Amino acid sequence: MAVAMPAFLLSYGVLQFIAQRSVIGAVPWVYQLLVTIAAGALVIFAPGNFIRRAVSEYPHESMVETLLANISSMSHLTLHPEGRLALLVWGAAGLIYAALVIMTVPKPKYALIAMLLGGALVAGLAGQGSALFLPALLMLFMAVFMAGVYWRCIPVMVAAAFLSAVASLVLLLVAPVVAARSLLTFYCLMLVPLTYAGVIAWRWSPFLFMMVVLAFAVPTVDKARLVYQGYAQNVETHQLNGAKLLVAGVESQAGNAPEQIVLYKLPNERFAETMAYQRPLVETWMRRYYQVPTSTEIEWRDPLEQQR
Repeated sequence: MAVAMPAFLLSYGVLQFIAQRSVIGAVPWVYQLLVTIAAGALVIFAPGNFIRRAVSEYPHESMVETLLANISSMSHLTLHPEGRLALLVWGAAGLIYAALVIMTVPKPKYALIAMLLGGALVAGLAGQGSALFLPALLMLFMAVFMAGVYWRCIPVMVAAAFLSAVASLVLLLVAPVVAARSLLTFYCLMLVPLTYAGVIAWRWSPFLFMMVVLAFAVPTVDKARLVYQGYAQNVETHQLNGAKLLVAGVESQAGNAPEQIVLYKLPNERFAETMAYQRPLVETWMRRYYQVPTSTEIEWRDPLEQQR
């Protein structure tokens, strides 16, 4: 969000000037932009980020390898079965925006050809599972939004929200790893252009809009059910492990640090972030949070369900 906030204001101002063909209102916009950049810098350069950077382990030796690996990770997360429903929604919204732009521009034939070629390229990259899929998809969306803003058929606010969503991915390029939760800011900001696509569809045909909503409602409800059940499976284990770590931390502060703690792995690791037994860095932060010293050994056993 520290990058997304100034990116939104920057893109909003630039797109507004493009849409109105004028720089009227530039001075207050620059002032607001500077304030937002300063606020974002406070978040980015917070001391905690440098502490985390110092204890983080980069799996790749060079920055170029890290950039390429993270781009690949983001593309694979987008193409993962867990993300395909969102991808289908983006596709439906993209078709709506593309149709809107084609109906607005002076030479619709050329716009149609360009979008068909761009769509074919993105579809081909998706079929191959290429690391270039997500960058290509975002560039295609960006081209459509830029054309829509220029020809004044897409609101500046909507396009700026999309660009800020893309900007939220920038810092992830230099992160040690890209976890699934790292894309949450991107997904949330993308709700703005997705919602406006629904508004356009409603204006064209309320019946068509309702059919699309119903088509996505069934898999969405089923997905929500699976997510709830998955996290519910892990509640008991989380509570037990948390209680044991809390007690160990209190005993350690009293000078009676236990020699060993027995914790249990999750029964459903699909619905959890990276666990301490999967990545050493997570155990480091877990020990600091609960104040459990490194002298205390942590043994991870099979899930409770397998113990019974």
